[in-house]
Amino acid sequence: MARKDHRIIIHFDYDCFYASVFENENPALKSVPLAVQQKQIIVTCNYEARRRGLGKLQLISEAKKICPDVVIVVGEELGRFRDASKMLYKHLEKFSWSGKVERLGFDEVFMDVTDIVDYNQKLLNPNDLTHSFLQLDRNDPTAGFKFDAAMIAGHGYPDLQPCGEASPQYPLNSATPNNDLELLTRLILGSHLAQHLRLSLEEDKGYTSTVGISTNKLLSKLVGNIHKPKGQATLLPPYEVSPSDGLQSNVTMFIDGHDIGKIPGIGFKMSQRIQNHILSRPAEFESGLLYGGTKESVTARDVRLFAGIGPDTLEKLLGGPGAEKGIGGKVWALINGRDDTDVKNARKLPSQISIEDSYIKLDTMPQLMKELRMLATSLLNRMYQDLLDDDNELETPSKRWIAYPKTVRLSTRPPASEDGSGGGRNISLMFKRQEATLKEWKVEDRDVPPDFARNESKIPASELIQAERISKPILGSEDVIHISQDTEDEQDLWDEDEFELENRGVCHVCGAMMPAFAMPAHERFHTQE
Repeated sequence: MARKDHRIIIHFDYDCFYASVFENENPALKSVPLAVQQKQIIVTCNYEARRRGLGKLQLISEAKKICPDVVIVVGEELGRFRDASKMLYKHLEKFSWSGKVERLGFDEVFMDVTDIVDYNQKLLNPNDLTHSFLQLDRNDPTAGFKFDAAMIAGHGYPDLQPCGEASPQYPLNSATPNNDLELLTRLILGSHLAQHLRLSLEEDKGYTSTVGISTNKLLSKLVGNIHKPKGQATLLPPYEVSPSDGLQSNVTMFIDGHDIGKIPGIGFKMSQRIQNHILSRPAEFESGLLYGGTKESVTARDVRLFAGIGPDTLEKLLGGPGAEKGIGGKVWALINGRDDTDVKNARKLPSQISIEDSYIKLDTMPQLMKELRMLATSLLNRMYQDLLDDDNELETPSKRWIAYPKTVRLSTRPPASEDGSGGGRNISLMFKRQEATLKEWKVEDRDVPPDFARNESKIPASELIQAERISKPILGSEDVIHISQDTEDEQDLWDEDEFELENRGVCHVCGAMMPAFAMPAHERFHTQE
């Protein structure tokens, strides 16, 4: 299958995002070892803490032994992180022409800047590339910045020259093959735009980031990891070669060195099956390893060159009930550095808003009601944060609803064992394997409800339904969907035209209003009081 390298994709990864949010709130924390705690685990730490031996997913007790002077902050309430993520996303989005700006978790963003590169490529003067100007606005030729279109901004892979110089393998004034020269020119434009955006994040918003530039999401995400933190890298051509060229594809050389489990899109279970197939036995796991890795590394090259391997073999190996159709071809493409998935257009509304928490035991109705009240309060707060926007039609500052929730769902997960001892999920194992299993998402977006008794933002449900304009400020939004609570029909989640309350019933005991289908269950609730 031929490569499709017509796009230019930039991937942003905010450095130590959780810790950076606290550092921006309190700059004094930048010079001390800082760790962010969720439950009894360090979910992230700043680079000063890493320099002293701390790492992600360490136990708090272990971290204090390694670095006694570590400053630990609790990061279980995700509001501040959601706010910062939304702010940075909006900052990047305003530079986009196409609206193709996709957020991945809290701390990653993909930007498809193909249209900006296309436009500016036509403006280049091939006789004077050194004195070029990158235009940021189609309608304003003065909006932009000067740059040298003969050199890559930041690092290149392979990094054959000092930072800032194009690879001598592809000087723009040589007899470079036309397809490689074309691609290199476009990547140079993308690298300078990426550098401009990266520095604007740091100078205007106070957040550093690591950036990768290539022609698809897979390669841009992986190549950025080469120069962490506060750096950027561009994957240089050639991307596709023929045996007669006498050259090696930089894509193949780059991907080949990656462990199969480190390639985005190849999950933990899939990588296990592939490893077992290549090794002809189960891979041996590292004893006590928090990250859930293995002692034996199976690289993309090992898989690519393995006898008889290919899309059909991988389909048989990874397919089956519940598997994605064509999974073998998809994984084979990823192993070869191909990824044709689009950068999604910026979404103005979250697909759904979800709040969840885990409990050891809820034995009584008062305990259950207390927890449900806390969850409901958190959900109402999130609705205010995510579904209110500035109303520019009025002279006085106010807020308006941009959408109304249409469906409410309460989901429960049963315990694992019949006697009720043990949860439906192995939380310890989840944390241990989080990095390997959820490596593409980086941050798990799970709200921890506030203590209802101390919650200062008690929002009456009646006020939520009846309010047309509310002056409460928006705090942020987050649109990552929890897979356990996904919906089959996202189109029906929001009703942007009206808030319908048809077929309602009113409880004769407490006066609560609810859908008619919910009345029988609600009446059973009263019989248990």
